[in-house]
Amino acid sequence: MIIISILKGVRFNFNAYRTRTDKYGLTRDFKEYVAETVDVNQQPVPDALTKKGYKRRIQVNPSYEYFKAQQREQLSDPECAKVYARRKIDVEPAFGFLKACLGFTQFHVRGIDKVKQEIGLALLAANLRK
Repeated sequence: MIIISILKGVRFNFNAYRTRTDKYGLTRDFKEYVAETVDVNQQPVPDALTKKGYKRRIQVNPSYEYFKAQQREQLSDPECAKVYARRKIDVEPAFGFLKACLGFTQFHVRGIDKVKQEIGLALLAANLRK
């Protein structure tokens, strides 16, 4: 019995290894953990169950967790944190404005030349609104 973590007072035990294949054919391996429904005092834990009454399950991809930890470590570096903070100011608000105010969430054409024209029109419209 391996306990992974305590989330909202719920303990999770290792259940099985799972494999998922997405629509692109990429196969990923996961470890599945199932919540314990009672605590150490044998009292029921309401957060261990879903709305329908099933035991809560979580799936963890160990290789993905490795990459997340690696990114966390890089972002803790002051130099990388400055670059990341500057990116939030410079780049992402413009695309957020395109999505929220202009409703531009996806391209409607195919081909790199047509896409360049469409994004040009969208950015032109965004600049005119300013």
